[in-house]
Amino acid sequence: MSTFFDFLILIVVSGCSYLVYKLNSSFKGGELASAWFWILLSLGILGLALLLEVGGGVGLFTISPALVSFIKLIWIGVFGMGLFQIRKALS
Repeated sequence: MSTFFDFLILIVVSGCSYLVYKLNSSFKGGELASAWFWILLSLGILGLALLLEVGGGVGLFTISPALVSFIKLIWIGVFGMGLFQIRKALS
């Protein structure tokens, strides 16, 4: 059941990544472009973590839960950097 929800979250993250990519390409070097790049990078990292988690859950390969947790920790840091960049650009 957990793998099913991880797969659903992976689909949502993919959709959000597409929307953020479209937003980032529309800014074309503005003040918010770097912030949206960090957000897009963080969504890519989260997608990787979820892909590894789903692959491990269905038995495609064995993956350490600690590695997935570490990748999610990196995701939080990169996402926070994106939020910081947005805050900096808007103030």
